Amino acid sequence: MERIDQTLLYARAEFFLSSNYANDKGNFSYISERYNRIIEAIEEVLYEGKRKGEFRPQQSTRSIARYLISFIDGLMLDTFQLGHEQTKVKEQFSVLLFTLEILINPKCANEE
Repeated sequence: MERIDQTLLYARAEFFLSSNYANDKGNFSYISERYNRIIEAIEEVLYEGKRKGEFRPQQSTRSIARYLISFIDGLMLDTFQLGHEQTKVKEQFSVLLFTLEILINPKCANEE
């Protein structure tokens, strides 16, 4: 994320934050489709971990997936606008990992 200026994020942010997109979302399905695909992928991983007994989610897998997407998208947008020095990306990811561990509640190796 520290190399955010070398991605297409600038172009996408400019387009999707423009008034054209905000006023006519129906003709620009990229964000909605992306959001739904990512939720399904994350939820599938969480479900499989739960099925195998590796995860014991403390919230619904869909809510955890949405939380993760919102966190990362928000951090990317903030970092795009403010820079990684101000958003403290590494510190933010540390907090994210801490909260995900609580939310997912993984089975420890010594619990077997």
